[in-house]
Order: sequence, then C-alpha cells, then structure tokens
Amino acid sequence: MSNLATDAFQNALALLRKWRAERADAAPAYALELPVDRPSERPVQPPSPRRGAIASTERLLDSHDVTSEELVSRSLRAIADQNDELYAFVEILEVEALARAKKMDVERGAGRVRSPLHGIPVSVKDLYAVKGGTTRAGSLGYERRDDHDAVAVKRLREAGAVVIGKTSTHEFAMGVIAPQSRNPHDTTRISGGSSSGAAIAVATGMGMAALGTDTRGSIRIPAALCGVVGLKPTFGTIPLDGVVPLAWSMDHVAVMAPSADDAATVLDALTPEKKTVDTPVAAVSDIRVGLPRTAWRDAEPAVEHSLESVMDTLVATGVEMVDVQRPSAIDFDNANLTSMVVSRCEAAAFHRDLGLDPILYTSDVRTQLEVASEATAQDYIDGQRLRAELQRDMLRVFEDVDVLLMPTVPIVAPTVETADQTPLVLTRNVALWSFVGFPAITVPCEPSPAGLPIGLQIVAAPHREAAILAVARAVERGVNAR
Repeated sequence: MSNLATDAFQNALALLRKWRAERADAAPAYALELPVDRPSERPVQPPSPRRGAIASTERLLDSHDVTSEELVSRSLRAIADQNDELYAFVEILEVEALARAKKMDVERGAGRVRSPLHGIPVSVKDLYAVKGGTTRAGSLGYERRDDHDAVAVKRLREAGAVVIGKTSTHEFAMGVIAPQSRNPHDTTRISGGSSSGAAIAVATGMGMAALGTDTRGSIRIPAALCGVVGLKPTFGTIPLDGVVPLAWSMDHVAVMAPSADDAATVLDALTPEKKTVDTPVAAVSDIRVGLPRTAWRDAEPAVEHSLESVMDTLVATGVEMVDVQRPSAIDFDNANLTSMVVSRCEAAAFHRDLGLDPILYTSDVRTQLEVASEATAQDYIDGQRLRAELQRDMLRVFEDVDVLLMPTVPIVAPTVETADQTPLVLTRNVALWSFVGFPAITVPCEPSPAGLPIGLQIVAAPHREAAILAVARAVERGVNAR
C-alpha cells in the first residue's frame, strides 16, 4: 500500500505540474460556491408514501407490536454475534442505548413521536463526537473523550434516534480499503472504506441506519460493496462540527441505510430545515438520464450485466436515456488524482498541528502524510483551480440531463489479498462528485453470480437530492420485482 500510495501521489503531482488553467486569472475553489437551490420549472408530482425498513418499523412501533427497547436489544445481539468476525463496531454504548430506547418508548406511549426515526437504532462512524463515548478515528495514536455531540449526532438524537455505538473506519478516513473489516457477504473480501463499519452494520441488521463521512467516496464505496444504500448530499448541506476532519474543503456528512426511502428519512433528520422526503419531484418517466459511458471502463462483466439490466427496466418505464460526453475519462482521472493532492495536503496540515507521534500511525497513513509534504503551495492551489474548472464543466452537463447513471465502482469487492492494488479503481467513479460537491447516491443492483453486491451510482446537480432519490426508488422497484 505504501509504494502504491507514493506512486499515485507522485502521478497526481506530475499531472498538476503539467496542467494549465483555462484562464490565467482562474480562481481556486477553496470553498465550493455551489449554485443555490432553485424551484424546478418542470412538471412535478407529490412524493409517494414512504416505504423501507424504517417506515415499516415505525408502523410496528405505532401499533405496539414492537418496542424501541426490543429493537435495540436485537441490534445488540446482532453485534455480539457478528462483530468479532466482521469488525463493524469499535465501541458499543449498550447501557446508554437501552436507557435511551426506554425513554423513547415512554415518549411514544405518551403520544410524543419526534420523527420517523423515533426509537430507531443507528450507528455513528468513529469520527463523530458522541457524548459519553470515545473518538479514536480508527487510530492507536488518537483518543478523545467526548463531552458533547457533533451537530449531526445531536440532530439524530433530537429526531428520536438511538445511538447504539461507534463504527470502524480506515484510520483517520485516509483510505478506501479499511483492512481491519470484512465483507458480510464474503469474509475473504474487504468491505470498502473508509466508512466500513457503517456499511457492515446496515447490511447485517446491527443497526437500521448509519452516519458516516464521504470525502473521496467513503460512503458510496463500502455501501456498493456491501449491498446497501449510501447517500452523499450536496457539499455543506449538513454541518461538520464535531467531526474529526480529513479534508476541510471536501468532507461531507453522509448516510447509509437499507433503502433510498430510509436514507431520505435520515437525511430529513439531519436537515430539519428542508424535508427531502416531502419534496415534490418530476415523474420518473419525465427525468432525463445521462450515461457517461467512460465510467464503464474496465468494468467486470457482472457489473456490466447488472447495470444493463437495471437500465432496461428503467427504459421500460418510459425513462429517456442518452449518452453524454462529459464527464470524460480525463475528467474522472483528473478528479481522482487531484482530489488526492487536495485532501492529503489538508490532512497533513491537520495532523501536523495534532502533534501525534507518527510511529503510532499505520504505515499506510504515515506514508500518505509523508508524501503530502512533497507538494508545494502552488500544487495545492492548482489542485483547487482544477477543481473549480471541473465544477463549472459538470454544471454544464446538467443543463441537458437531470441525473447521470454509472457504476458506483467497476468491480465487486476485491479479496483481502488483492485489495491494496485497487484504491484508485474503487475511487475512479466516485471521487469526482465529492470533489465538485454534487449529490450522489449508490443503490444495490442485481448481485453477481457469486452473490457479491453491485452498486449503481446516481448523480445530480447541487441541491437535487429529490431527483436522485426518485430514480433510486425506481431502481429499487425494478430490482425487487425480479
């Protein structure tokens, strides 16, 4: 991994040192200035009633067929049965979670239901401050006892969710392998990262939703490899206060859940000022879908077959699909490499001031921070200038289509032994959308013949979460009907 990380970073620096901006006065994108949300001028229809595991469970809670305490107890049993093999959780808040569940049951009995998440067990990535818990960021060198909740955690609690524990991550979220964790569908394979534990927890029923982060694909990669939904909203939608940073200008608060509706429900709790589930959307048959065929580069046959099957189903419902020239292979590759420079430079600054002994880091992360020191200020600024140029180009793409469809990753989960050769393949189709800050979701498609999950990524322009959720629901209906 260390040699691969060094080579990749050197390639990224070489790219930037050859690249020239379209205009000499082109400004960098230190903080993304995304377009503000604007009302759609297209015909819209009301959202359909919520479905998914959370909605079904909410109905059971309302009818007193199950209690929150029972739900949390089930999650804790699932953790006890599977965590040693899969390594999803690094801290289990059993006493606190059961006490919280009882409180939620009392509130429900008194007629107070805060939201659809009331009494629902959720997990939180080990980067978030959780009052009464310990944040280690997946590292032996970092430990912080938290006396407050991160903003995102606070909002989940205010919605009535029950935090059952903290999930594992690639150390400091600086990787997409998470070598300590295993894929629940095949334990000889990786779960993906950096939000590895979050994906495992949702896939195995250890929790009904999970809070993670996405900087270069850290939600969507493990969600795709583990067969769950991973939703990254528009950059800046949810505050990052209380989250250990990887890269300030690229980090996103993001969620995993069993279905698109479940993910939307969690997003609603995290954005109380804007209800995504209740946003009217265009009928799916009216949504224009773009296919950047270059995203299928080197795709495994099982991935190609699964996505073609889904697209055939969507076309049968009246969805119009057109091939688009952008993003091109160069767009994907430039974003993949340049986002590495930007994120690692920002990480190096954070870790310098953190002042930890480098010997306590894994060799993988230590090497990444060391090579980041070879970047110059001009390299970083040019990376941010290229980012601003990519953002403008991608906004133009969505003048002609509403969403883009593509493989989330072009391969199924690699084996543990081969995983260290795949990071740039895993991030190839996802890093661009974190880099430019656009909303993206991955939803499970038909699995491979070996039963390994495959994900379809849906992307839209800034603040168009309702559009990607509408298409995601249509994909789920088609997959579940087969």
